[in-house]
Amino acid sequence: MTRETNLACRAIGLLSFTMGGGTGSHEIMEQALPQLCKILSGSDQSKIPAVVKCIGLLAFLGANDLDESKVALEVIWKIIQSKSGNNATTVKYEPPVVVAAITAWTFLLTTISTWRINQENWTKYISYLSNLLEANDRTVRMAAGEAIALFFELKLFDVKPAEEDSEYSQMQNMRAKVTAQIDALSCAASHKGANKKNLSAQREHFHKIWDYVMNGENIKEIVKLSSRRNILCISSWTELIQLNFIRHFLRKGFLQHAQYNPLMREIFKFGVDKKEDLPKRVKKIHRSESERKLYMQMKKERAIAQARKQSFFNGLMY
Repeated sequence: MTRETNLACRAIGLLSFTMGGGTGSHEIMEQALPQLCKILSGSDQSKIPAVVKCIGLLAFLGANDLDESKVALEVIWKIIQSKSGNNATTVKYEPPVVVAAITAWTFLLTTISTWRINQENWTKYISYLSNLLEANDRTVRMAAGEAIALFFELKLFDVKPAEEDSEYSQMQNMRAKVTAQIDALSCAASHKGANKKNLSAQREHFHKIWDYVMNGENIKEIVKLSSRRNILCISSWTELIQLNFIRHFLRKGFLQHAQYNPLMREIFKFGVDKKEDLPKRVKKIHRSESERKLYMQMKKERAIAQARKQSFFNGLMY
């Protein structure tokens, strides 16, 4: 049933994304979240990556406020903490499961900057992610590092000195610790006999985080969205995290959604692809063809999603 679960999670996520957020996406989130949580309480780890990614995307698109996002964040955080079920029993999740959970959790965390939030105690998250920076698996370390980079960008380390001295001191100590860890990982040496897989990627990844944390250097990435002038310029960790997650989820459909789905322009704030130097007749033909292709693709995605949605809600975990 793992394949069916993965396909259903993907179909539901695509349906929500195609609907463009709003009321429709909120209804999908409300219906799907209880079923997805049931799957997470099961013993089959192979289903978890698809489920947590689906939860992250549904809450990203459908949550109306911070409280609704927090519910999804806590559900995913239990997987990161290796907790399962209502009794929160400790289990050992494989690195791909942990990485998927951290990635989905961090992706959803990018939305909190859009709301006014009171100063909260983020120490438990920072402390646990700091421990994951010392995990044996490099992909886990890199995912945890990206989450911590977002913490810096969202200024979650910034506790004012006027507040309780113990809280301020604790946060400053954590900040110093993770900064030292980032520095060490950005220049980690290869030891004889050690697994060198992803070592260079780890160094580059943490070097970018170090440059941002210590020097305020924003990351820069340019993504070409069409054969003409339409490009997406990434200049923050929030944007990079959102881009990577959405691009990975949409796969081959990313460019088509980027060109024709208004939701993409709403998320990333880029302009539409203009055909300024084409004759009016050609522009009309091009637009009509593009609209036809988009309509057919979205119709196909909706049909697939609706077909799988019923079986999902009828007890996909059985």
